[in-house]
Amino acid sequence: MKKMIGFIALTSVTAIACAVGTQQENIESTGSSAAALDANNRLWGAERLGAVIPARWTAAGATAVSYQVNANNASLVAQESLRNGSAIASPTTSAGYQSLAPMSRDFSAASVCNGGGSPTGVCCANERSNKVGYGAVDVLVKTNQDVTNVSQVSGSSNFLKNLYFGNANGTAGTNPSGSYPTGCITSFADTGGSFPKSGTGSARVLAPDFGTEANIQLRTFTGVSTTVTGARGHRDWCENVIRVSSVSGSLILNQSTGGTDANVTSTYVGPGLACASSDSVAVCIGKIINAATGSFAYLGVADRQSGGAIQTNNRLLNVDGVARGATTTVTNIRNLTYPLAYTLYLNENVTNSVDADEKLFYNALYTDTSGTGGTGGAGGAKSAFDTALSNAGLVPCDASLFLACGTGACSGKNDGRGIGACGSSITTYCTSGRP
Repeated sequence: MKKMIGFIALTSVTAIACAVGTQQENIESTGSSAAALDANNRLWGAERLGAVIPARWTAAGATAVSYQVNANNASLVAQESLRNGSAIASPTTSAGYQSLAPMSRDFSAASVCNGGGSPTGVCCANERSNKVGYGAVDVLVKTNQDVTNVSQVSGSSNFLKNLYFGNANGTAGTNPSGSYPTGCITSFADTGGSFPKSGTGSARVLAPDFGTEANIQLRTFTGVSTTVTGARGHRDWCENVIRVSSVSGSLILNQSTGGTDANVTSTYVGPGLACASSDSVAVCIGKIINAATGSFAYLGVADRQSGGAIQTNNRLLNVDGVARGATTTVTNIRNLTYPLAYTLYLNENVTNSVDADEKLFYNALYTDTSGTGGTGGAGGAKSAFDTALSNAGLVPCDASLFLACGTGACSGKNDGRGIGACGSSITTYCTSGRP
């Protein structure tokens, strides 16, 4: 069967999972029999790694992958497809459908293990957390503003939570029709400066809408549920937040106002206005900040790579006093001291049956020892993976070594396998890759 290429965003919800206790140390001869992804070669994963994995997949000699992103549940669907199958994937996936799970968070206890049963802690048997890099959420205003800092977990208010979400908990109907979450604020006193600066216009609060990794991550960081069980809209956001989304390639902007959702697309999108209909969500937010200088917004660090104006005319704010720094300054992301930084994973179950293309990709990446001391060298698969991360606006584990994400399960490899919640003692495939 011919397998197809694509990078497809769908719609649903978010979460994650793994196993502690006695681990099998050497099971390379089991569980690696040929299996197959479906006829379209679909692989479910986190949005961010969708800008990295497809090209590295084909570079390994594998048939082009159709990388699938469930818009509100990307990491959960990847995890479930590694475990007992995902009912919220479309089409649904069966138990052990994947042996690899690209995720923007580590495993969680949120799903059933392959074959049934619950995880021990957050880990199912034979699961291994494989760290591959970092992402982050940026908070930004235009460079002519005075603000310098916002709070996420410290200070008198959880500023970002209360500015965007209030007490919203993801359950439609919690806030009745015509009402908003309680606990919302309109004051910018927490920002360390007057906002908006005098003479720069009125305040506009912008956000990427549901279905974006940045929205999922900020809700997670601020303790707001990412699971929405009914219709989403003004009841999940503080009043007056302008939410930007893209539907079938066209921008749609909604603003929570007057107890309902007002479509304000025509105010910002069109000839002579800030955005073109074909702009991405990130580019449009950057353009609005540039044009309407009293604007305040958040974006994923990767989103900021998608348009020059987003980077050159907008200032990154510190969070809880920790500097995000310039685009090229990523130390506080790598050491996770920046409060909105997170780790990226290529998690696996070492006994799930493996698709032939998964095996080609996995072995090309993890058996690359072209550099000094068994690490990946310049021009090798690990170098190319890190380059793809950087090109996508993400952050490789190390500034100079390639896929140098720490020595966990695989002694002397420093390749991030077993760095995380699960599988630190599972040495399977450390020596010669998947058979």
